[in-house]
Amino acid sequence: MTGTINTLIIGQGLAGTLLSWELRQRNIDCLVIDDSHRDSSSMMSAGLVQPVTGPRLVLTPGFENHYAAARTTYQALEHFLNERFFFEMPFVRLFTKESERVYWNQKRRLKTNEPYVKESCPADHWPNIHDLGSIEFLKSGYCDTRKLLEAYKKFLIHEHLLVQEPVDYADILIKENHVQWKNLKAGRIIFCEGWQAQNNPWFKHLPYNNAKGEILTLEIPDHPQADHIFSGGKWLCPAGRHFRAGSTFSWGDLNTTATEQGKQDILSGLSAFLNKPVTVIDHRAGVRPIFKDLKPRAEFHADYPQLAIFNGLGSKGVLIGPRQARLFSEKF
Repeated sequence: MTGTINTLIIGQGLAGTLLSWELRQRNIDCLVIDDSHRDSSSMMSAGLVQPVTGPRLVLTPGFENHYAAARTTYQALEHFLNERFFFEMPFVRLFTKESERVYWNQKRRLKTNEPYVKESCPADHWPNIHDLGSIEFLKSGYCDTRKLLEAYKKFLIHEHLLVQEPVDYADILIKENHVQWKNLKAGRIIFCEGWQAQNNPWFKHLPYNNAKGEILTLEIPDHPQADHIFSGGKWLCPAGRHFRAGSTFSWGDLNTTATEQGKQDILSGLSAFLNKPVTVIDHRAGVRPIFKDLKPRAEFHADYPQLAIFNGLGSKGVLIGPRQARLFSEKF
């Protein structure tokens, strides 16, 4: 491909897709380069959206703004792509330890999370679920990221806006007012490479703390709660006719190989609250792009303003990604 374009985006994971979409809304022409990496974390992700997370049941900072942006963006993409991939549904946090319930009932925590609580439920309230009580949250759900990325990829191909090949950093030449990649001249390059950005010569200095995660796809015949997401150490989320369950975190050997240990870890966690037999029909692994301070990066290079990075959305990427992409696109 030859010619001139405003922006090159390297990577069509969730970050690259969302940024491409936002730039399109601002009539900024951009070309996406992607090597069809099927094992990216975006393709593996369950895409959960929930107001509180972690063992301490902490409300995500800026949740209301993030949720509003995510909901608006995904609905607009659904309309544009004529596909459905964003599903709003209740999120149920199960108490599997008495200490969790005591921690939740602290006054300051109740006050902070109150706007997002639909119902507090007694122990064993849900069919086939064992717990010591639970909280049902509003403004939650999931995005089928694989379906989103595949639909957006078809659009890019149709519009001749996608180059499907790997990028060799040696082919990128930084000029005074632009960047040259092979025979293509661009005003800037935005790297949205996921965890592989740790090898990027211009951004390898960033504090990466990438984490491998594994996810299962399950068959659970006659499960009566196919319209709720459950979390009690591990999580269980509807996915069409099946369910997805996860996940694991490991910071050692980063690769996209699913392991028996990861599978058993998830199944063991599920068995702590799910009183139904399950059948594993798929098992995948990916590496989440995360920085040590848990904050995403949407910034230009200090010495080369023609280069930028949009990365590190982590496990909350589906929630925070749309707003982060929108704010970053406003700097172009």
